[in-house]
Amino acid sequence: MRSCSATMLTSLAVSLSLALPAAAAPDGVAYHLYRPTLRPAPAVSPPAAPTMLYYAGPVIASVKVAIVVWGASVPKTTTSRIAPFFRAIVNSTYVDQLTQYSTHITGVNGRPGTDQTITRGSFRGKFRITPSNSSTTLSDGDIRTELKAQIAAGALPPADLDTLYMIYFPPGITITIGKLQSCTSFGAYHEAISPTVTPANVFYGVMPDCGGGFSSVTSVSSHEFAEAITDAI
Repeated sequence: MRSCSATMLTSLAVSLSLALPAAAAPDGVAYHLYRPTLRPAPAVSPPAAPTMLYYAGPVIASVKVAIVVWGASVPKTTTSRIAPFFRAIVNSTYVDQLTQYSTHITGVNGRPGTDQTITRGSFRGKFRITPSNSSTTLSDGDIRTELKAQIAAGALPPADLDTLYMIYFPPGITITIGKLQSCTSFGAYHEAISPTVTPANVFYGVMPDCGGGFSSVTSVSSHEFAEAITDAI
């Protein structure tokens, strides 16, 4: 949603890795992906007076996190620790830093801002689902279909424009978005079911298990959490 005249600014820095903003896929579509780097990034001097550009997109004003556990095989380390992690982070100074992305201004494209203020959020709970799709290769479309079905069935809390469904997958499941593949092209991503601001929209984050342990899970989760809040669509 925002960029710097010299460099693209991500929502927040992620420790021990370089987190990239929206990346162009081979099919020409831009996705908000998390890609850890295997070597240190070269030092870059920031511009003297960076300019943030706002294009009138929405944010998640007071996030309500719902953890979605995909089936029975997500590692216990993740399922037992991820809820306390999110209970803490939604009501923390980590969120306070995102207030700078509030949208009480007109976009540089002339469109009115969404007039939202980012504040601390809340935790809606952890929910284990039994997905109807048992495939070990899932597309982003498959995940959207399952997410909407589980919400409609009452297995997940209802969607609204503050709810963010953070979905955790077991090892052995490959996820594709466009022509990109989990754990090779990306480590995680966030998306919205609709490209427009509508009450029926659903915001979600996809966290495949790439075998990095719980410290990797929290690094990926905190990054997607911050990006989803500040650039919801």
